[in-house]
Amino acid sequence: MMKEQIIACIDGSNCTMAVSQWAAWTADRLNAPLKLLHVLEKNASAIATDDWSGSIGIDSREELLAELVQLDQQRSKLAQEQGKHMLSLAKQLVMAHQPVATAIVPKILQRHGDLLDALTDLEQETRLIIMGKQGQL
Repeated sequence: MMKEQIIACIDGSNCTMAVSQWAAWTADRLNAPLKLLHVLEKNASAIATDDWSGSIGIDSREELLAELVQLDQQRSKLAQEQGKHMLSLAKQLVMAHQPVATAIVPKILQRHGDLLDALTDLEQETRLIIMGKQGQL
């Protein structure tokens, strides 16, 4: 596959607007397809790393672990929804900053894992990657 698409990495930081605008400008100038990428990185969970077995009873520990798992699932779901919203807003911004004549409609992609892994997976079809110099911690 030819390297033709442009990837704009969106993370919700202060650079997201600038990245979106530059991606729109570049896609127009190169007449290339544009993909907006947001990666949900895996976080190390407190459930996996902390051992509270000596400080609480067995029944209490099981209940606490069940609550922690439920909270982690809710947090993941909210992060995914927030990412979809971010991508949607970035897509609207890109569409607003393109001349009507070109009207390149960006595709949106949300991935789970590591940013570097996601970019490596897309490398064969990618001509240019646009990202900000700062990100959310």
